[in-house]
Amino acid sequence: MLFMNKKKIALVIGFVLVTALLGWGLYYFFFKAAPFPAPGQLPAAPSAEVGGTLPTAEVGAPLGQVPGGNATQAGQLPSASPIAQGGVTQTTLVSQNPALEPHASDSNIAYYDRSEGKFYRLDQNGNNIPLSNQTFYNVQNITWSPGNDKAVLQYPDGSKISYDFATQKQTTLPKHWQDFSFNSNGGKLAAKSVGLEPENRWLVVANADGTGAEGTIPLGDNADKVTVSWSPNNQIVGFSATGDARGFASKEILPLGLHNENLKSIIVPGLDFHPLWSKTGNTLLFSTYNPDSSYKPELWIVNAEGDTIGTGRQPIKLNTWAEKCAFADNTTIYCAVPNSLPEGAGFEPETANGIADTIYKIDTQTGIKNPIAIPDQDMTINSITVSPQKDALYFTDAGSGLLHKIKLK
Repeated sequence: MLFMNKKKIALVIGFVLVTALLGWGLYYFFFKAAPFPAPGQLPAAPSAEVGGTLPTAEVGAPLGQVPGGNATQAGQLPSASPIAQGGVTQTTLVSQNPALEPHASDSNIAYYDRSEGKFYRLDQNGNNIPLSNQTFYNVQNITWSPGNDKAVLQYPDGSKISYDFATQKQTTLPKHWQDFSFNSNGGKLAAKSVGLEPENRWLVVANADGTGAEGTIPLGDNADKVTVSWSPNNQIVGFSATGDARGFASKEILPLGLHNENLKSIIVPGLDFHPLWSKTGNTLLFSTYNPDSSYKPELWIVNAEGDTIGTGRQPIKLNTWAEKCAFADNTTIYCAVPNSLPEGAGFEPETANGIADTIYKIDTQTGIKNPIAIPDQDMTINSITVSPQKDALYFTDAGSGLLHKIKLK
């Protein structure tokens, strides 16, 4: 019995010794070799020789900037192109005051400064050069000769004058003359002479100063249906919407020959007709509207010379007015096209005011049409013209009336 007690005691003592030895070993290898830091002290970083170091981080990019990019690329829209290439394009201010009726000849761009009452032309370097030293106050409407050397000026009170910028002379025209158009060399003038009685209403042709007037075509009760528009080839002086109806929203337009010839008609598939001649007068651009276009204006092209008059009519399928277009040459047209139009805009063109335009280039030979420029400011373009060198477009906007320029080359 005593022996068994001694054996138990020996086992207990051995267990205690083994436990103590294990505890000391754990302390020695794990805690003594790496003592805890003192309170508030961070452990030392491992040396480079022990397993190497992690790669250092690069300097971070500033807020709002994409790493690897630059300030102009991040958070900003692309800059406008200095030349028209289909996207947003820089527009250059040409006039400091509202301009009226910018018009291109073979040598210059001419316009009227509404604030100064002066006429200017732009030379090839873009300099404004006075066309006359005379001041013309409150001009309301202008009809230019093809060479920009003459113009018919109309005033709010209904008075009208013909002015020759080369001779600096003016003549007064009858107040009952309306809707003027010069022939190709600017030597002759066509207009509607609208007398009080139907028998005194004529389409007249006169010298550029209004002298030598002759009634060529009687208008009678249809003066309001006639558009005066002298063709560049001098064959046609206007159009009359007195032809036969061709079903709903389609009509026959009659070209008016200079010598009252019986010319072929043009079928216009719409309720309105706004013509624009090509450079040689062999084709005609016009706008009209109908139910198929939701009564929005739509562009068409048609042959308009000799025996081909009325043939080859094709839709261009752009919703804008012919007045917002200009021929650069006989087959190239630039048009300001509203980015959107409400249904029925053809009835009320003023609904387009405040709607930004995109400028399109149209090739009438191939039918290809593409956006060529989006002005870098939202603008409703009133009128557009192409520089004589075909390297720029000039236009006024409805908001400010100022004259702007977009480079094509």
